[in-house]
Amino acid sequence: MTKTITEIKEITEKILEGQTNLQHDIHEIKMNLFDPDNGLYSRVGKNTGFRIAAGKWLWILTTGLFLTIIQGFIRYVFK
Repeated sequence: MTKTITEIKEITEKILEGQTNLQHDIHEIKMNLFDPDNGLYSRVGKNTGFRIAAGKWLWILTTGLFLTIIQGFIRYVFK
């Protein structure tokens, strides 16, 4: 009878140790996801903001280049 109680106690201690390790791992994952400065969601937000700004500048530069080419063509044709 005492052997089974000792075995149950050992198993319970192993389970508690495993739960402690699991809690630590979950905490690290949460910090990697939700950290306001370096978390995954923060980096995705910064990347999205950069892509939006870069897209605007790309359209501005493309339009300017296109208009410059058309202006050169018109000057060449009507010269």
